[in-house]
Amino acid sequence: MGKKGKQTNKQLHPHSRKLKQLSKKILHKSKQDKQQQTKSISNTLIVNKLKWFQKEMDQSKEVFDDNDMNQLIERYLSRCDSDLKPQLTPRYEYKSSIKLDCARMSLENERQLYDSIGLEAPDLTNRNVVSFFKEWDGDLKWLQSHIPLKRFCCQAK
Repeated sequence: MGKKGKQTNKQLHPHSRKLKQLSKKILHKSKQDKQQQTKSISNTLIVNKLKWFQKEMDQSKEVFDDNDMNQLIERYLSRCDSDLKPQLTPRYEYKSSIKLDCARMSLENERQLYDSIGLEAPDLTNRNVVSFFKEWDGDLKWLQSHIPLKRFCCQAK
C-alpha cells in the first residue's frame, strides 16, 4: 500500500524503464529551456533594432519610400563606425576587445545580408505601420501583429 512513497527513496537500476523516462523528461526540459533562451535573445535583438529605427526615423514623415529606407539602413549599418576603428589597446583590456570583435562581426554579417538577400527592417512604406510605429513602446506582443518586417536590399549606385 505504501510503495509509492518508498520508491522515491530507492535507487533505480541503470537500465530500468523508470530511469529512461526520467532522463527523457530532463532532456526535454533542458531543450525547452535552451529554445526559450534562444528565442528571448533573438527577440531582444529585434526589439533593439526596431528601437534604433524608431529613434532615428524622421518623425515628420507619414510614409517612407525605398530611397528613404535605404538611407536609414545605411545609417543603421554605420552606427558604430567610430567605435570600431582599430585602436591600440594594452593586453589587459581583453574583454573590451572581445566585445568590439563581436560587434564588428555582427555588423559585417548585417552588411553582407544587406548586400545579398536584404536586411530586415520595419516596413515603413505603409502609412498604418508608420503611425503605429511612432507610438510603439517596445512591447513584444505588438511586434508581429502590427509591425511587419520587410527585407530591403542594397540598391546599385
